[in-house]
Amino acid sequence: MNYKEAKQQYNELRNKVYQKVENEFLDIFQKPVQLTHININALKAWQKEWYPNLAHRKRFTEEELLWNWVNTRREMSKVPNRFELAIWSDNILCGLAIGKPSKGSAHNAIYRLQGSPIKHPLEGKIITIAIKTGTEYAKALDKKHLVLVEPLEHLVKIYQRHGFTFKTSKHYPKRYCIKEV
Repeated sequence: MNYKEAKQQYNELRNKVYQKVENEFLDIFQKPVQLTHININALKAWQKEWYPNLAHRKRFTEEELLWNWVNTRREMSKVPNRFELAIWSDNILCGLAIGKPSKGSAHNAIYRLQGSPIKHPLEGKIITIAIKTGTEYAKALDKKHLVLVEPLEHLVKIYQRHGFTFKTSKHYPKRYCIKEV
């Protein structure tokens, strides 16, 4: 299978996962949830709405302030089976996540996960939505685990409440959270 065919296949698979998770959360949240790829609309919203507001929110770490979703998306675009997620509600970008699966059957990894710095309709639900979508994508790829790579320190306890175990390693990733899917 060439790159173009692989890209199409994984886009279709991600779309099926998005649809499944959207339907599930519509019932739970009673609010519209739209899940998409990190497309040009998501990147524009990040640049125009999120980025100027990041420094004003105390809950964001210095590390998060340095994240550049345009560059990250560009780098990951070379990986056809990447995990990518833009979380929307009422045409407002509420969250972004990106990662990639391991080559074997081990895991799907999320490298970056971030909620909007501005008030949005899915406040407090971004982690739940990203974890559910990452889990469903891992299952669709027959992976055994979902891994959150180098999690932000202040979020580790939240991830543990979602069933993750925090681990450290001598090799990359030095810090990660892992959960069986």
